[in-house]
Amino acid sequence: MSNPGYIYALINPALEGLVKVGKTTTNPANRANQLSSATGVPMQFMVAYSVIVSDCDLAEKYAHGILEKKGFRVSSNREFFQAPLQVAIDAIKSTAIFIGTITESELFSFSEDVDEDNYFDDSAWADLEREADEYLKTPFSQLDDNKAIGLLNKAAQAGCVGAYYKMGSLHQLIADTMNDEPTFLEKLFGNNEKAVKKHKHVSSGLECHRIALKHGYELSYAALADYFGTAGNTAEAKRHWDLFFQSNIFRNRNPYDGEISNYSVPYRNFLFLNLKMDEYESQYHADQKFDE
Repeated sequence: MSNPGYIYALINPALEGLVKVGKTTTNPANRANQLSSATGVPMQFMVAYSVIVSDCDLAEKYAHGILEKKGFRVSSNREFFQAPLQVAIDAIKSTAIFIGTITESELFSFSEDVDEDNYFDDSAWADLEREADEYLKTPFSQLDDNKAIGLLNKAAQAGCVGAYYKMGSLHQLIADTMNDEPTFLEKLFGNNEKAVKKHKHVSSGLECHRIALKHGYELSYAALADYFGTAGNTAEAKRHWDLFFQSNIFRNRNPYDGEISNYSVPYRNFLFLNLKMDEYESQYHADQKFDE
């Protein structure tokens, strides 16, 4: 192995449409933090994708070549590309297949001066995401909404794109459990506080999913499709289901991926309630679509 290491794709909300494709022999999150701390960078860089390859020098050149041939390179001496995130990730995946990948333990064995205590902390937001996931195992009736959303928001602000998806889904779940019916006092004084809070959760949930999608987190297509279907907006629900089924995350799905297969029931409900298919037909189409 010449120079084993990572090849990565970084994104920044302040640099819309640009993806940085580069290499590092240490954790990509460290590189993201270095770039984020530079003067003039208003927002945090986030690791959208990374993979460990047997030669990161060669891998970087190969991935840059793929993107440059497609006309995405901004400047010949820069690592930024004006490309859709998924295109950049696909270029990295193709590169990894061509160059060859190695495991973390193999990379560690080639890095004598690596800080072993910090090496396996795979990103700046890993601990924050784990803490949020652990808290979300709390029974929903005992869950502190503000604490749960706060933990996810910290992970998202630290660079975890998936936390935006989880936060959006949590906002939607909270909104779904809120009763729109005002109390007697609310009717009397004309202040339906629950309705206001529900609207806030719905709006926040939609915004979180839109941010996730903006950074290439395609599972949010399904979350939005489910929301629009439940809200009775059939046209938007169908559009988002179509986008989800055309997405790379769905087309390249693992049959044992429970997070994706969980959307089989919402899709069946969409067919049954919104498209007025009968129960058997909607179940059949959902099973066919999700290979169940």
